[in-house]
Amino acid sequence: MKFVFGKNGKIKVYFEDLRYFGKRTPELAWLFAEECSRREYARYGIAFTSVRQRLVRHLLLNAISQESPPFRSVKMFQQDLADSIGTVREVVVRELRSLKKEGLIASSKGRIEIVRPGDLLVLSEESS
Repeated sequence: MKFVFGKNGKIKVYFEDLRYFGKRTPELAWLFAEECSRREYARYGIAFTSVRQRLVRHLLLNAISQESPPFRSVKMFQQDLADSIGTVREVVVRELRSLKKEGLIASSKGRIEIVRPGDLLVLSEESS
């Protein structure tokens, strides 16, 4: 089996080798299938979720933990949020306003404070 290190530091495995060892080692085949599934969901899964879910996930993934209030916050421009989740700033503003009205987030000093992270997590995982 040949391993090649890519420029990004990741190991590249040739498909023929992967197929050969995958047929002989079910555990390896299963690990590969799980990894492919995870990557495909990350790539295409966002196409099947609402803007609200994408926004909430992005906020949770980018929240910075702190020892004092606000315990979790995100410092990001609304335009950057919009670009990150594939929408326009006006939609992000509307969704942030809605989340704030529901008491899930607050905003101060150019940052978004995560008030109820557990509820945001539930919201991010709801079926569309």
